[in-house]
This record gives sequence, structure tokens and C-alpha cells, in this order.
Amino acid sequence: MSTLSAAPSFSRPSPGVDQRKSVRVTLPKGGIPVVCQRGSRVLLSKANALGARGAFVFTTSPFPLGSSFILEFGGVHKICVQARVRCTIPSLGMGVQFLTLSDEFNFLVHQWLSSQT
Repeated sequence: MSTLSAAPSFSRPSPGVDQRKSVRVTLPKGGIPVVCQRGSRVLLSKANALGARGAFVFTTSPFPLGSSFILEFGGVHKICVQARVRCTIPSLGMGVQFLTLSDEFNFLVHQWLSSQT
């Protein structure tokens, strides 16, 4: 087991405690394609849950806890957002928080989510 050292504003959530501040939608068919870019590292993956404030991205090699990166999704109507790794689950993926929460971004995410249901 590795020791996590995190910035003061981060804490490791208690197992089984949902700390989300908005509802997430579980996406059908194994999720949606996403591109995560941190510096020169580009991660092509899928997100299986998405909400107005964050997502869960499948990956066996997540970015470090607390790191920021650009996340892109949406196919034809691409949505790009600055995101931060809030939690990691070894060999499964990372929970990310969206940092860009402008009214325009929220509108685009809600519109995109509505088109997926």
C-alpha cells in the first residue's frame, strides 16, 4: 500500500462515502470516449459517469492525486474543461472534478447530458 501525500485542500474520502455535490449520470455502452492531457502525456480512455461537476475516467495508470489536466469529450460538439484528480482507484480509474464551472460550460454539459438520454 502506498502512502498518499496530498495538498492541504485534499483529503482521502472514507470508503463508501459519496462526497459529490451534484448528480452524476451513469453512461450506457461502456462510457464515452475522453482525452486527458497533462503536459506531454495524453491519455485516451472512457468515462462511465459524468455530471456537471465531474466524471469518472477508466485508466490503469491515473494521473497523480491532485494534479490538473485538460479533459475533452463530446464527439462532434467537443467540450474541453480543466479538471483535477480528486481520487484514484488502483487498476480502475480516477474521479475528477471539473474546475471550469462557467455558466456557458454548465449549459453545454447539461445540454450534452440531455442529448445522451
